Amino acid sequence: AMALLTVSNFCSAQPGSTWRNVQQHGVVPHKDSISTGALQALIDQCHAAGGGTLYFPAGEYGSGQLYLRSRVSFYLEAGAT
Repeated sequence: AMALLTVSNFCSAQPGSTWRNVQQHGVVPHKDSISTGALQALIDQCHAAGGGTLYFPAGEYGSGQLYLRSRVSFYLEAGAT
C-alpha cells in the first residue's frame, strides 16, 4: 500500500539544524520509487535525537507503512505529495 501526504500551502520557514531534507538522506522524489526504509530511518533518527522535522521539497514520494514517533514532524513544501 502507498500512503500519500499533501500540503496545499508553503510557509516561508527555512530548514534549520533540527530539519532534515529527506532528499539529502536517500529519499527519491519519484512516484515509482518506494522509500520506506530511508523514511523510517529518518523518523527513528529524529526521535532518537529528541525530535525534529522531516522536510519534503516538491516531488512525488512513495512509501509503504511507516511507524511514526513522538516529537517528529513532517513539513511538505507546496507540490509535495
